[in-house]
Amino acid sequence: MQFDASAGQRPARLARPATDLGDDTGTTRHIRPTPGIRPTREDDQPEPDGPEPELLESEQLFRTMFERSVVGLAHVDLDGRWLRFNQRFCDILGYSREELASRTFQDVTHPDDLAASLVCLRRVLTGELEGYELDKRYLRRDGTPVWVHLTVTLVHTPEGAPDYFISMVQDITERKRLEREREVARVQAEHQADQLDRIFEAAADGLIVWGADGRLVRENPAARRMLGLDAAPPGFQQLRLRERLALYAVRDEHNRPMPYEEWPIVCAMRGEVGAGAGGVGVGAGDWAETGPEEHDVRVRAFNERELELTCSAAPLRDREGHLVGAVTVLHDRTERNRLAREREAARADELAAREANRRMEQFLAVAAHDLRTPLTATIGYLDLAQHQAERLAAAATAVQDAYPALTRQVATMRDRLENADQGTARLARLLTLLFDTAALRADRLELRRAPCDLAALVRECVTTLRVAAPLRTIRLHTLAPAGDAPIPVEVDADRIGQVITNFVSNALKYAPPDRPIDVSVLVRGSRLRVAVCDQGPGILEAERARVWELFHRVPGVTAQSGTLAGATAGVGGSLGLGLHICKAIVEAHGGRVGVKSTVGQGSTFWFTLPLPTPLSGPRSGLASATS
Repeated sequence: MQFDASAGQRPARLARPATDLGDDTGTTRHIRPTPGIRPTREDDQPEPDGPEPELLESEQLFRTMFERSVVGLAHVDLDGRWLRFNQRFCDILGYSREELASRTFQDVTHPDDLAASLVCLRRVLTGELEGYELDKRYLRRDGTPVWVHLTVTLVHTPEGAPDYFISMVQDITERKRLEREREVARVQAEHQADQLDRIFEAAADGLIVWGADGRLVRENPAARRMLGLDAAPPGFQQLRLRERLALYAVRDEHNRPMPYEEWPIVCAMRGEVGAGAGGVGVGAGDWAETGPEEHDVRVRAFNERELELTCSAAPLRDREGHLVGAVTVLHDRTERNRLAREREAARADELAAREANRRMEQFLAVAAHDLRTPLTATIGYLDLAQHQAERLAAAATAVQDAYPALTRQVATMRDRLENADQGTARLARLLTLLFDTAALRADRLELRRAPCDLAALVRECVTTLRVAAPLRTIRLHTLAPAGDAPIPVEVDADRIGQVITNFVSNALKYAPPDRPIDVSVLVRGSRLRVAVCDQGPGILEAERARVWELFHRVPGVTAQSGTLAGATAGVGGSLGLGLHICKAIVEAHGGRVGVKSTVGQGSTFWFTLPLPTPLSGPRSGLASATS
C-alpha cells in the first residue's frame, strides 16, 4: 500500500508508549481474537468441547459484516502480506482472491506513494500513532492507478505486542477526478480573472464599478486620470451618490444641466438599461438585445478640465438576478470633438473661400471684359486728341509772337494728354493681368506656341526696358554653347516676353537706382535658364514661397520712387498678380520658376524652359551689353 503524506489529515497519537514489535522471523502470525470478535483462518479447528453458541453467532456476524461491507476491508500482517480481505477490496484492485492473496500491499501500491505509506506504518508500529488516514494510489491488475482513502489501525496481542493491521479502503477515484476538474477550473478562473484585471487596468476608456449602496468600488487608471480623482476634495468617498455626482456638474450634449434621475449611472442603479437623457429605461431582460445606451455628456473634472464624454452604464446582477451594483464606461471625446469642430470650421472656411474665389473669378472675368471695351474707346479718343494737339501746337507756333499764352496752354494740354496716355496704358496692362488671372482660374489660359529665338527675345525685352528706364543700368549676359548663336525654342513669345518683362520690371522697382540689374541666359543640356538678379532689399525666407501666390505682396518692401519711366510703372500693378501669372505661364510651357534671396543683398528670380533639341558644342565666352 502507498500512503500520501500530503493528504492534510493528522492521525491521532497513541497514548501508550511504543511496544516490542514481536519476533522478526518472518513467519506468518495467527490472528488473535479481538474482544467480542475472533477472526479465524481456514485451518482453525474447533475446540474439543465445541464452540459456545454466542461465540459462533458473533463470528458469523463478523464474517457477514466483513464480506458485505461497501468499503474494502483487509487484515495485513506486519510484513505486508494479506491475512484476510473482502470481495469489495478485490473489486477495487481488480484482482481475484487467489491473485491478490499471492501479493503484498507493497506490490499493489503506486511507487510514488510507497515511501509515505511505509513511514506511516513505522510510526504506528513504534506507538507514535494509533492509526492514520490518507489518500493514496493503488495499482489495479491492468496497471491503471486507482485513488483510495485508506484508514489503518493496529491490532495488538493480549500481551500488548503488535499483531496485524486493519485496513479500510474507499474508492475515491471519482472524487479525485472532480477535484482535478475543480482545480483546473479554479486555475482557469484565476487566469481569466487575471486577464480581466489586466484588461481593466489597461483599458483606454474609463471603467468604474459601483456597489449596490452607490459606493465607488473600483476605477481603472483611465477613469481616475479622466475625472481627476486624485484631486477630489476630502471626504468625497463618504458623500452620498447624489452629492458626489453633483460635483461633476453633468450636462447633456446641448450643455444643459442633466437632471439627477436621468444620469446613466442612476438609471443603472435602479436596474434599468438604456435610460437617461429623457429616455425610458428597459429591464435586464431586454438588455441582451439592446445593450446599454450611450449618452454624450459634459462634465467638469476635479482637475478643472471640461470633458466631453460618451457615457454608458449597466446594472450588475448575481447568479440569482439580484442587483449588486453597476458599471460605468466613459469614453473621452474631448479632443476628438475639438478636432471635429476645427475641421468643420476649416471646411466652412474652405467653402467660404471657394465661394469668394468663384465670385472673384466672375468679377475678374466680367471686369476685364466690360472694362476693356470702354478703355479701348478711351485710348482711341486719346490718340485723336494727341493728333489734334500736335496740329494745334504747329498752329500755335506760327502765331507764337502774337499769342504767346496760347503756346503755353497747348504745351500744358499736350503734357496732360501724355499723362492720360500713360495712365490708360497702365490700366490696359492691369486689365490684361486681370483677364489672364480669370483665364488661369478657369483653366483657359491660351498659349500660341511657335518657333522663336529665345536669345533674341530676351534682348528685345531688355532693349525695351532700357528705353523705358534710361537712367538705369541693365546688363545682359548670354552663356550658350554656340556663343551668340540663336537659342531655338517653341514657345508663346508674347507670354514668355511678359515673364521676362515682369521679372526685370520688379527688379527696377525695388532695387536702388544706382545699382545695376543683371539678366543672364544660360543653356545647360536640354534646358535653358533665364535669371534676373538685383541688389535690392531681399526677401525673408518665410516669404519666398509665397511670392508666387495670388494677391500676395511681400510685407515691408516698397518700390523705389522715381526709378521707372511711365512705360514700366505699374507693370504687374500693385495687386500681387504678376508673379502668380508668370509662374502659370512658365509651368504651362513645361518649365519651373524659383527665387534665391539674401536679406540686404538682393534677389534672383529665375525660370527654366525645355529645349526641343539639346544644343551641342563647347561653351563660349560671356557676351555683355550694357546701357
